[in-house]
Amino acid sequence: MTEHAVDDYATIDEAVAALEQLTAEDMIRLEKVARYRVSGLPHVEWRDLFQTSVERVIAGTRQWPRGVGFVVFLSGVMKSVTNEHWKHLGRAKKAGVIMEFSPRVSEATGRVASDNPGQDSELAAQQELERVESLFENDEHALAIIMSKAEGYSPAEAQEMFGMTAKEYSTAMKRVRRKLLRKKKIEGEQ
Repeated sequence: MTEHAVDDYATIDEAVAALEQLTAEDMIRLEKVARYRVSGLPHVEWRDLFQTSVERVIAGTRQWPRGVGFVVFLSGVMKSVTNEHWKHLGRAKKAGVIMEFSPRVSEATGRVASDNPGQDSELAAQQELERVESLFENDEHALAIIMSKAEGYSPAEAQEMFGMTAKEYSTAMKRVRRKLLRKKKIEGEQ
């Protein structure tokens, strides 16, 4: 486990100042990230995800590493919070206590059954997407491409949404392809 010096992280006051300096464009990007993160996650709204993430930064439970853009950092915090929700959902599902808005209880077991039989595959797909995203957690453009592809956006829409030029998009797309091919090759060798 790598230890970091205190100087490797911004202070809470610096993080609060960065929050106060977010531009309208930054907020639009963060909203899109939050909306993307909560898609498919039951009972979690994007505003709640964003607010929880900001609260963790202000409380100091999530520290902003120096050298990482603040928007990228806050996107990572949202990813972490979302991962916690998915893990909780997975544990609850294994225990048989997933509560839907209109749950039906199995008389034989007394457990709550999902009204959505595709929820298991959705959870598995979300977990795989999280694994892929973790490969690019320090590459803002590559992460933006993965998120936009997952949502079905065109390259032009992704470029506009995340403020990338066509060249930046193309270069990041090459990095994504190369890294995914290396990952696939490594997994195939195991």
